[in-house]
Amino acid sequence: MGDLSVNEALALMPLPLVIVTTESRDGRRAGMTAAWVTQVSWKPSYVAVAIYNKWTTLKVILESGEFAINYVSPSLSKVALEVFGSLSSSRVDKFEVASKKYNTRIGYGKSVKVPVLLDAPVIIECRLLKYFEIGDHYLVVCDPVLAYRGGGEEPISFYRGKLHTLSEYRVNQG
Repeated sequence: MGDLSVNEALALMPLPLVIVTTESRDGRRAGMTAAWVTQVSWKPSYVAVAIYNKWTTLKVILESGEFAINYVSPSLSKVALEVFGSLSSSRVDKFEVASKKYNTRIGYGKSVKVPVLLDAPVIIECRLLKYFEIGDHYLVVCDPVLAYRGGGEEPISFYRGKLHTLSEYRVNQG
């Protein structure tokens, strides 16, 4: 057994991959790819996302109080990495790029006024509950007010620098 640095150990942590989407009161859409997302309470059910403190998506969430968490599937992986993970919401409408370049179907939430990716395997609509500044990020905690299935694919995760479907790692639970 060998020692690991904290960063090496953290790099071995499997992470979900999601696209966080939101819209300002004046109609400006923003979105970003995130992997630091987790459930933080059972009763009541709360979810948290860590968002870099300078990103437009954070500013819009704090203003509007609403957002959606769209799980990423294999067919949405390029959209997650090349659009929502690479372009700036302050410079370009990422939803328009995703729609035109990748034929991504964009709709609106059923209970919150934010864009959603209709082909995401799972969509969770959220209302902002609390937020905390922590290091160079904000931890945004939400009340997940509605969840539903979009497309039929399974979600993917990020592990060891690569994207994986969860079925690749099924373990015999005997």
